[in-house]
Amino acid sequence: MPTAFPGSGQTPEPDTDPSDFPATALVTFSGWDTASKTLQAGGLVSGTTDTSGTCTFVATKGGTTRTLTSKAEASASSVNCAQVSFPANQVSTGTWSITLEYSVGSKSTTSEPMTAEVP
Repeated sequence: MPTAFPGSGQTPEPDTDPSDFPATALVTFSGWDTASKTLQAGGLVSGTTDTSGTCTFVATKGGTTRTLTSKAEASASSVNCAQVSFPANQVSTGTWSITLEYSVGSKSTTSEPMTAEVP
């Protein structure tokens, strides 16, 4: 069952993303799905409605990195990145850190990491 996003998502800190891409990526959920035996994640990109980009979810644990891309889908004021599922044979037991990168051409933005436990 995916875990809830901790906190309100609000921060008094300014956005320090050094990129010139005027959007902010956010992992909205991540967690282990017992039924499908997959580590799932989803996200969105606020500040743009340009769906020509690529959503790339990166799961890391120690020296292991797994990457999946998903479809960018339009919504009223943002871009939704379709859910991805990392199969059990690609993710070992433990705490994984998941980020979302959204890139359009040479510009990109990367989210803060969200952690998820694989049992």
